[in-house]
Amino acid sequence: MNRHSKTAIVIAPFLIVGGYIAADYYDNAQKAQQNIFPLEAKESCHLQQSACYLRHEKLSITLNYQQQLQISSNYPLDELAMSLIDAAGTEVRVKMYPSLNRQQWSSTHPTKEAETRRDNPLPPLPEWVRIAAIINGGYYLSELPIINDPR
Repeated sequence: MNRHSKTAIVIAPFLIVGGYIAADYYDNAQKAQQNIFPLEAKESCHLQQSACYLRHEKLSITLNYQQQLQISSNYPLDELAMSLIDAAGTEVRVKMYPSLNRQQWSSTHPTKEAETRRDNPLPPLPEWVRIAAIINGGYYLSELPIINDPR
């Protein structure tokens, strides 16, 4: 056996293990990119007049904005983040409080309603809404314009 064959036999196990580790890192990176899903609006959103409907495959989310912001989902949400953007481009993050089943979310705390309205003010007419919902490690994102009809 010559010198090159001996070197190949010694190095081959390290290359096999290194290739296996590199393939695992690549596979995990591909799976991480697949955990972000867009939520799409069914139609244009007139949030001041009626509810807005967002969906991705079997998940559907409904937004209502009357005296308070309410969100309902057909699946329990692990977390929900929302922000409203006004005409000046100012973004206001809105703290959302879940119900017990985590399918209904509201901008006011059910037991401290007056206190949360003072601490969590909503802009009167948002121009854009940004939503991020997390379900079982999957991130569902949406940014949609709100059509405001002058009254």
